[in-house]
Amino acid sequence: MNIKSIFFFLFFFITSHSVFSQKGPLKVLSWNVFLRPGIMRDDQMKRVEPIGKYLIQTGADVIILQEAFHKKAKRSLIKKLQQLYPYYTSRGPISFWGVSSGVLIFSKHPLLEEVFISFNSGTGSDKLAKKGLVHVAFNFHNKRVDVFGTHLQAGASNKCKSIRKQQLMVLKKAVNFIDPSSGLILAGDFNFTPNGDLFAFLKKTLDIEVSVLDSEVKHSANFPDQDLFSFQGNPVWIDFILLRQSQWLEQTRIWIEEPRERKGEIWTRISDHNPITAVFQLTEFEH
Repeated sequence: MNIKSIFFFLFFFITSHSVFSQKGPLKVLSWNVFLRPGIMRDDQMKRVEPIGKYLIQTGADVIILQEAFHKKAKRSLIKKLQQLYPYYTSRGPISFWGVSSGVLIFSKHPLLEEVFISFNSGTGSDKLAKKGLVHVAFNFHNKRVDVFGTHLQAGASNKCKSIRKQQLMVLKKAVNFIDPSSGLILAGDFNFTPNGDLFAFLKKTLDIEVSVLDSEVKHSANFPDQDLFSFQGNPVWIDFILLRQSQWLEQTRIWIEEPRERKGEIWTRISDHNPITAVFQLTEFEH
């Protein structure tokens, strides 16, 4: 083998090894899909079709849904997603009224565990559901990732704000049991904005990294151009995907989209919330 051939071989070996050793990203999506129980007439079965199509085309590795209450719509969604997302959480505990937390997690990765932690506080219509935390774990490039999906108390009253803080304390206690070496992601409808006291409390107590939205769309709820749910004031950003400080996992991008369905000449919203998506990447590479 001449010098030129040896050089070419070494160049190919080094560059190809570098390419193949880099780890692919982890894409996580969170969305309040507004599939309320069947007693409510919210066009759940009509909307579940475009919701399912949108989720499939995102290519997300993990999907965390909130308000997945409607039994028939939920079964339809599981069926639509099952080929790409064979792993998903069960119904979990239910309230006196037979309503679960509404949090449903889909994953392309086998789930190592599934844990439900219920909140003890709630008021208004939230008391009808068994709200809480849904905790799953899976391996991502031979490293453990823990995900907590949740939907906190809704409402603007002081009582609702106080309940949300109590629920954050439940989250804090649960997170304290997670190994610091694990990659920890929190996702869901938190019902508060990034500018308030509760977000500051969450960031400080759970050592959360905060990223800037990389999208033209800056709001996830409270839109005037929908008739699914009443609104007051301006659109807000209350749905988050958050990462606890990690030595090996980083959030490289986060954005909000506005999926719609065409009805005649009008593009209508398929939920009263927008989905939020984040991409995570290993901060270290094999050489």
